[in-house]
Amino acid sequence: SAVALVLVLSGYGTKKQYFEPETTAGDVSFDGSIPAKIVEVTRYGATLENGQIITSKGVSSVTMPEGFSFLGEFDERLIAVADCGDLRVMDVSGKVLYEKTFPRAIASASVSGDMLAVVSSGNNLTMLNMTSGEVIFNKQQDDVYALDSRMAAPYFLSGLVLFPTLDGKVVIIDKTSGKVIRDVVIS
Repeated sequence: SAVALVLVLSGYGTKKQYFEPETTAGDVSFDGSIPAKIVEVTRYGATLENGQIITSKGVSSVTMPEGFSFLGEFDERLIAVADCGDLRVMDVSGKVLYEKTFPRAIASASVSGDMLAVVSSGNNLTMLNMTSGEVIFNKQQDDVYALDSRMAAPYFLSGLVLFPTLDGKVVIIDKTSGKVIRDVVIS
């Protein structure tokens, strides 16, 4: 028992080691304050009380329209949503490029070229062409009863679109035809 006590106590005398990265990808400057209180947070950034947004590049000069919050930045375009189902795609200067009202609030969305992919709070998946307005894919998934604002956005991958659903699946569709190629349950 004396040996065990010595081994335990000798473990407390070791020097603590902390991880120090050899190289870093970039510098982050933060003075400890932001211009306003954070009111909405998503996986891709945050909306401040004054309408400004925080993206991966820092606090942006773009201000969200009244009643809208920042959902994400994709393909050099910002997506803003309102609780009532309104969605706006804007350029990085804040100019509205596309807008549409959906029947339910938007849980996640992304853009690539002229294509917009949306997952609604009702777990409905939609892909449409923003130029022509043509709906290429629209499918209702199983009902869900809770939402997480950190949900991943649909992902455009070559000729495919990967839709993360609210019920734990990934639906893979052909970008051109809108046909479901596969749906995979993520455990």
